[in-house]
Amino acid sequence: MRNISEIPLLHQLKIQIELKIAKTIMRMIDVPTVVLIFELERLV
Repeated sequence: MRNISEIPLLHQLKIQIELKIAKTIMRMIDVPTVVLIFELERLV
């Protein structure tokens, strides 16, 4: 019976990890985009 009670916890943990990864990726995409815009504005 132990496994049944562990599944929701693991699922919640998985969701939390996925959210953290998604936020990290969003930040990683965000920073190069800003840098790219600055570089383009310097060139123009």
